[in-house]
Amino acid sequence: MKLIFDEQALYAYLQGIQSAEKTISISCFKFHLPKKEKVLGTRVLLDHLLIAKRRGINIRILIHFRQPRDQVTTANRDVIRELKAAKVNVRSLRNNRMCHAKFMIIDNTIGILGSHNLSMSSLRRNFEASVVFTEDSIIAPLQNKFDDLFRTAQEL
Repeated sequence: MKLIFDEQALYAYLQGIQSAEKTISISCFKFHLPKKEKVLGTRVLLDHLLIAKRRGINIRILIHFRQPRDQVTTANRDVIRELKAAKVNVRSLRNNRMCHAKFMIIDNTIGILGSHNLSMSSLRRNFEASVVFTEDSIIAPLQNKFDDLFRTAQEL
């Protein structure tokens, strides 16, 4: 298990996406693209997810999305649009339930779990902390919970 802070999460996410052989499961509250990205950030992260999809990786994403729209839903809209155009399976929790958990599971073997949103402020400015782990005793129940929620979630 490895503790990561601030922008280290961006590199852990990118490494996980690039190493994926079969599946990527993501739960996130905010996935925001800045208008102009001057440094490595969420645009590159999204591009690598789209490349992984073209490589045949099964990507499933649970993301915060509420009606009527709130500020975070509005921020997520552009990313959702791009993911859907690439035929990535993107869903939100039903009954306006907030998806606030932030994690990624790669091939049921690597997990990243913590406070990082997929936004430039979380990856570059805020104090954030997450853990990267390979323990099946953590990955299996986390993946099972994700699968249960995803199965009943609303397709976007």
